[in-house]
Amino acid sequence: MVSRQILSRGVQSDKVLSAMRRVPRHEFLPEHLSASAYEDRPVPIAEGLTLMQPYLVAYMIEALCLKGGEKVLQIGAGTGYVAAILAAIAGQVFIIERVGQHAETAAATLIDIGCRNFHLRHDDGTQGWIEEAPLMRFWCPAARLSCQKS
Repeated sequence: MVSRQILSRGVQSDKVLSAMRRVPRHEFLPEHLSASAYEDRPVPIAEGLTLMQPYLVAYMIEALCLKGGEKVLQIGAGTGYVAAILAAIAGQVFIIERVGQHAETAAATLIDIGCRNFHLRHDDGTQGWIEEAPLMRFWCPAARLSCQKS
């Protein structure tokens, strides 16, 4: 997946490529969809969630120019996959998810794969995570990219 879909399209960050190789993408899908985990497309999941296309995840995270050790704020946990990639690079990932079931599922999967440097809050995210400021924000609903320090 990394060589054919990500590196071949120009993603060059060693940190991003390494994280994409290490995080088991199939763990973020229900078992009946796990065969689709490494395909070059988003994978639709229940309740309007999708596991984002691998290249898009890599492209967006590369745009953050993470050096390692940063505190990153992700608005919207989704399946937890993007948070896992961020956590493989950043020092701490703070995630805010407004849908309780999504928050629970993402947190459980992150824990199951051994991710420990994340903090997840069930909230609407409009106020960010003030107690942890400054954070680098990462927001990607509808595949839009917005990253900045806050």
